[in-house]
Amino acid sequence: MLNYFGKRVEILLLIGIVFTILSPWIFTRSLGFINFHDTGDIGSTIGGITAPITSLIGALLIYYALVAQRQANKIQSENNSIQTLLTLILDLENKCSNLIFIDENLNQRKGIAAFNSMSSILYYDEIRPYMGEKTDRYKNDLMVVINFGNYFSVISNAALIYDFIVLSEIDKTNKHILKRRFVQIYTVYLNKSLRRLDEYYTEDKQNDKIKYDKYLEEIIMFRDKMISEFQ
Repeated sequence: MLNYFGKRVEILLLIGIVFTILSPWIFTRSLGFINFHDTGDIGSTIGGITAPITSLIGALLIYYALVAQRQANKIQSENNSIQTLLTLILDLENKCSNLIFIDENLNQRKGIAAFNSMSSILYYDEIRPYMGEKTDRYKNDLMVVINFGNYFSVISNAALIYDFIVLSEIDKTNKHILKRRFVQIYTVYLNKSLRRLDEYYTEDKQNDKIKYDKYLEEIIMFRDKMISEFQ
C-alpha cells in the first residue's frame, strides 16, 4: 500500500494543494445540500476545513523526506563498502606482486616467480617434515618460517577479502565487478600455487606420510571456495 502511494506522491500532493486552495471558495457557496453560512467566523470555518488537509500534506512530505534520507544513507553506506572492498583488493594485488621467496642461496624471487617457487615440489619437500608443527617451530629454519609465513599471510588475507565481498550488502552489479577483479588476482598469482600445494598435501595425507596441518587445511578450504566460484 505504501509503495502504491509512494509512486503517486506527486499526484496526491498536487490534489491536496489544489483542494486546499479551492476549499474556501467551495465551502462558502450555497450548494443546497451543504451550507456554512450559519457557522461562526468564516476564517475559523475555513481553517477547520483545511487544517486536516494541510496536516495530511505535511505528514506526507515529512514521511517521504525520511524515506529519501534513508535511501540516501543506504546509498552512501553502500558506496563506502564498495570503496573499502576495492581498497582491500588493490592492497591484496600489491602484496601479491611484492611477495618475496628466498631460496637456500639467499636469492630472491618476487611476485609470480615467488608464488611458483612456493608451490614447487622442492619447496614442499622442505616443509613436509614439519607438517602439523606451528610455523615458529620449524626447527629454527629461518627461510621456511619467512617464506611460508609470508605466503600464508597473503592467502589468509585473500580469504578474508573474498568472504567480505560475498557477504557485503551491495547491489549485484557492483558485487559481480568486485568478484571478477578478485578472481583476476587469484588466477594470476594464487591459483597455481594453491592447486599444487593442495595436490601435494592431500596425496601425502592420504598416504599417511604427514600429519594434519591446520595452516595448509585453511589454505585448502580457501581453494575449495574459489573452485566453486569458477563452476
